[in-house]
Amino acid sequence: MFHRDFTTINLNWGSFEYLTLSQYWVWSMPTFIAALGGSMGAWLGLSILSLIQ
Repeated sequence: MFHRDFTTINLNWGSFEYLTLSQYWVWSMPTFIAALGGSMGAWLGLSILSLIQ
């Protein structure tokens, strides 16, 4: 038997599973800097080559 000023809250969950996301670097910092420097060197070389022509 419930009273007029009585509130009932029912919380139901299907399961207590949760998703875990993790991030990690694929490249290390020295590898990234080397790749960036190589790309910049290639673009700079092509730019200078196009200026000479």
